[in-house]
Amino acid sequence: MLQQLRRVIRRASRRASGGVEQGQAFYDRRYREKADKRLPYHLSHYYALWSVIADRVSGQASVLEVGCGAGQLGTLLRAQGIARYTGFDLSPAAVSIAREQCPGGDFRVADAFETDLFTTIDYDTIICTKVLEHVERDRELIERWPPGVRCVCSVPDFPGKAHVRHFTSADEVTDRYADLFANLVVTTHVRASERAGRFFLLDGTRH
Repeated sequence: MLQQLRRVIRRASRRASGGVEQGQAFYDRRYREKADKRLPYHLSHYYALWSVIADRVSGQASVLEVGCGAGQLGTLLRAQGIARYTGFDLSPAAVSIAREQCPGGDFRVADAFETDLFTTIDYDTIICTKVLEHVERDRELIERWPPGVRCVCSVPDFPGKAHVRHFTSADEVTDRYADLFANLVVTTHVRASERAGRFFLLDGTRH
């Protein structure tokens, strides 16, 4: 009972980010206007985190990326030897850039809450970065992922205009998502940019 109470308290203490969930037009505009979305992956301030993810999934045969953005992580994964990569994003502008940057990848426009890709293509790992903090129904999204699939995801400890939540600690992340995964491990990684902050990386198997 005490442990359950502590979980409730930690969940309640999870900080709201002050942002609101955004739609396709918002992300299309960002991908058209922000030059960093077209940078090679090794010049992105997400490169340190992406490198950890690429190392984690090294040796996997196939990957499905939820919220692939402009294909920078997809390009890195392909360079690291992932033979079959599929990525999808809500933003047609992002997918257009991704197809240019990573012609060897399979990029599609799709809504994560409506797509049938989770059940109609073959993959052994789901990667989901910079997504869960942007949607109100984050747990519902994860519940769409098939049992037995390895999942590697990230969430931040800092607010953003389109962040509907962020987390203060790895414990808060575990409290929110542990019941959705088997053998969930949450690690902390420093944000490699001029702005302070951290990412929490989740690695587990969908129940």
